[in-house]
Amino acid sequence: MNRVLTALLVVTGATGLVYEVVLGRFLALELGASGASHAITLAAFLGGLSTGALIVEWRFHERLRAMANPLAVYAALEAAIGVWMLLFPETSDLVFWLYHLCGEGTDPTSATAFLFKMIAAALLVLPLSGLMGATLPVLAVAVQRRDQSVAVHTISRFYAVNAAGATLGAALAGFWLIEAFGLELPLIFGATLNLGVGAVVYLLSRGDSATDVQRGDHDHAQAPARPAAHALPLASAVAAAGLTGLVTLLYEIVWTRLSGLLLGASVYAFAMMLVVVILGISIGSGAATRLIRRGMSPRALFATAQAAAALFAVLLVVRLDRLPAAVYELRALFAPRPEAYDLWVRLGGGYVMLHFLPSAIALGAAFPALLAAASAGGTATDRATAWILGTNTLGNLLGALLGSFVLMPWLGVDGVLGLGAAVSIVVAALSLWGTSVRAALLPAALAIGAALTLTAGWPSLNLLYQGLFREPISRSQPPSDMLEKRSFGDRIFRQDGTDCSITVHEFVSGRRTFKMNGKTDGSVGGGARGDQMTQILVGHLGFLYQPIVQEAFLVGLGTGQTAGAMVSHGIPSLTIAELNEGVIESAPLFADWNGDVLTRPGVRVLLTDAREALRATREESIDLYVSEPSNPWVVGVADLYTLE
Repeated sequence: MNRVLTALLVVTGATGLVYEVVLGRFLALELGASGASHAITLAAFLGGLSTGALIVEWRFHERLRAMANPLAVYAALEAAIGVWMLLFPETSDLVFWLYHLCGEGTDPTSATAFLFKMIAAALLVLPLSGLMGATLPVLAVAVQRRDQSVAVHTISRFYAVNAAGATLGAALAGFWLIEAFGLELPLIFGATLNLGVGAVVYLLSRGDSATDVQRGDHDHAQAPARPAAHALPLASAVAAAGLTGLVTLLYEIVWTRLSGLLLGASVYAFAMMLVVVILGISIGSGAATRLIRRGMSPRALFATAQAAAALFAVLLVVRLDRLPAAVYELRALFAPRPEAYDLWVRLGGGYVMLHFLPSAIALGAAFPALLAAASAGGTATDRATAWILGTNTLGNLLGALLGSFVLMPWLGVDGVLGLGAAVSIVVAALSLWGTSVRAALLPAALAIGAALTLTAGWPSLNLLYQGLFREPISRSQPPSDMLEKRSFGDRIFRQDGTDCSITVHEFVSGRRTFKMNGKTDGSVGGGARGDQMTQILVGHLGFLYQPIVQEAFLVGLGTGQTAGAMVSHGIPSLTIAELNEGVIESAPLFADWNGDVLTRPGVRVLLTDAREALRATREESIDLYVSEPSNPWVVGVADLYTLE
C-alpha cells in the first residue's frame, strides 16, 4: 500500500501545482493583476492549505483515529478535488458574473472592491486548497494506524515525493500545458487523474489489513524512544515551522525578482524559478528523511539546514554584483538570433537557478526534521504532521504578504535576502538550545561562514538593474571589455516594488532612462529621440481622430510624457491607471519633460490594474482611450493585448 501511495502522491503533487498555476491565471484575468489581487489569490491558496491541515487536527482527528478505514477519507478527499475541478469552469462563470454584477461602478481601489475580490477568490479557491491541505494529515492518521514505528519516515517520504510531483506539475503548466491547451483542458485532465487516484486508493483500502490503533493517550510517544537531544516540544517545532515557511517565501519573492532582472521578466523566468524551488524542497526533504533514518539527530539536522540556507543566501547577496556580468558573458556564447531563445532560456536560466537551488534544498529539510523531532519529543506523528504542515503554510502566507508589500519596497532584493539569512540563523540557534556543544558545531561553523562572507562587502547592484539580457552581443570584443567600456549612467532612483523593480538612470549627456525590471521603457533628453517620439506622439494621435475630448483614459503612466501630451490639449479630465507605485513616485524626476503632469487639475491616478479601472468606468463617459503597452513577453503585459 505504501508503494502504491508513493506513486499516486507524485500524480497528486503534479495536479496540485497545475491547478495552482492555472487558477492563478484564471483569477488574474477577472480580478486584475494588481498587487492587491495577487495577494488575495495567494491568500486563498496558502490560507486554504493551512486551514485544511489544521482543521483535520482541530475537528476530525479523534473521529479519523476511530474509523476502521481512514484511507477511505483520503480517497474521498482526492475524489472531491477532482469533482470540484470538473465543475470549476461553470462555477467560475457564475462567481465572476456575480462579482462583476455586484462590483459594477465600484471604485477599484476601494475597500468594497477589495472585499468583493476576497469573496470571489474564497468561493473558487478555498474549497480546492482546503481539500488539498487536508490530504497529508489524513494520510498520516492512516500511516500511523498501520505501523507506528515507521510513521515518521513514511510521512516524510510521502512529503518528498509529493513535492517531486509538484515539480513536474509546475514545469508542465509553466512551459507547455497552458500554451498547448488553454486554461480549461488542463483542469479537466487533472480532475480526471484525481478521481482516478481516489478510486484506486478506495478499492485497495477495502482489502487493507491495517492494525487497530492503540487505545489510550494517542497524543504521546508511539515511536521508539530517542535521546532528549533529538527531541523538540510540539510548540517549538510549530514555531520553527512557521518561521521557516516565512523565510522560504521571502527567498522565493527575491528569486522571482532576480529571475526577471537577470533573464527578462517573462513567464518562463517565473516558471523556471517555481520549478527549481519545489525541486529543491523535494531533494532536501528526501535527503533529510534518509539521514534521520540512518540515525542523525533531527534537531541537529534542522539547525544545520537552516544555517546552510543562511550561508547560501549570503553568498548570493555577495555575488549580486558579479552575477549579471556572468550571465551576460554566458549569453555571448549563443548566436544572437531569436531562434536561439529557447536554448538560452534552458541553459542561461539553468545557470541562474543553480544559485537558488542550494538554499531551496536546505529549506526542504525542515518538514522531515521537525516531524521527527516532535515525534521524538512525545507527540503523535499524525498530530505533529497536521500542526507542522499547517503552520509552515501559514508562515508561507505571512512571508508572501509581508515580503511583497512591506519588506521588498523597504529593504530591496539584497536587504530581504540578508534579513531571511538572519532569521534562519536565529531559528537554527533557538532549535539547538539545550543540546550538546558537539551538535552545535556544524551549524555554528556555517553561521560564522555566513558572517565572514559579508566581509567581502555589500553589493552596489550597479549591473543588476541594467537589463543586460537586452544588451546586444558584440562579435568584435569580449563581453568583459564591452561591460568595462559601456556607460550605464548613475542610478538616481530605485524601488523594488510589489510587482516589479523601477529604476531611473542619468547619464553625463543629460539623458535619463526609465527601467522596469531592467528593461528600458522610456527615456528623455540627451538625444533620446526615438523613445520620446513614441511617448509624446501617442498622446497626440488620438486627438486627430477625436478633437473634442472632455474625459480621457490612459493605460500606464511611464515617464508621464504621454499624459503630458494629452493634457496639453486642454482636456478637463484624465484618468491614468498605473499598476506600480514606483512608477508614480519616479514621475517627478521627469517633470521637465512631462510638464509635471501629476499636479495638473483634472488628472487623477488609480493605482490598480487597467481592466479593473475600466470596468468601474461608464463607457459612454470616456471620449478617448490611450494605451501604449510594453512588449508582450513581459509578465502581465500580454493581458493588455487581449480582447478584454
